[in-house]
Amino acid sequence: MSKMLFRTLLKSSCPVLNGMVFTAFEKVFSSNATSYYNDEICSLALQNDGKIIAAGSSEIAGSGPAALARYLTNGQLDTSFSDDGVALAGMSGYATFRTVTVQTDGQVVAGGADARFYTSAFLQKFSSGGTAGPSIGFQFSAADNAAFSQTIVTSLISESDGSVLVGGFNDADAYIAHFSAALVQDSAFGNFPGGNVLLGQGNIVSLANSDDKIVVVTASRYSDTGQATYRLFR
Repeated sequence: MSKMLFRTLLKSSCPVLNGMVFTAFEKVFSSNATSYYNDEICSLALQNDGKIIAAGSSEIAGSGPAALARYLTNGQLDTSFSDDGVALAGMSGYATFRTVTVQTDGQVVAGGADARFYTSAFLQKFSSGGTAGPSIGFQFSAADNAAFSQTIVTSLISESDGSVLVGGFNDADAYIAHFSAALVQDSAFGNFPGGNVLLGQGNIVSLANSDDKIVVVTASRYSDTGQATYRLFR
């Protein structure tokens, strides 16, 4: 399961029922919380010890931060992660994580978007214990209207040196980019302006490793006929 979506259904913080887990993120932070909606998990990553990292977003006290949670192998929240099992992120109060990767040293990198209407691509690094590390908001495109277009990181690949390959889109265009272990963008990557490699039109980018080569799949927006175009790069 590379991508799943769970809606918060129960008022307890993390009940396990017949193999399913329901988490109200706001309930984790406040026992008096009364809203149980707009929590979502968009991506999962498995640690070597079997613990599960879940990335998504929540609604906390009227804001909408990105959320990163860790679960034990029995489905319970791992309270050793960020002190209560859930770490929040975002620079504007409105953010989401759409993808997450666990690096060889146990550190976690999550990607998504920040700002109202998700107009800034967003990366955040966390220690193996859930402590927030470097973060960055950026644009895949240098176009004048880029800062007003929806821009989201949709896929990540960790490399052996701690750097990450990033896939995402700005409005109707799909891109890949490369960031160092400290989340500094490689502006020379691919010999494209700013290091943002334009793949063509598309609003979904998926990355994978295959025989030490990178496989990139993009999907363009659906046309009026209900059809989509898929591209495969290797």
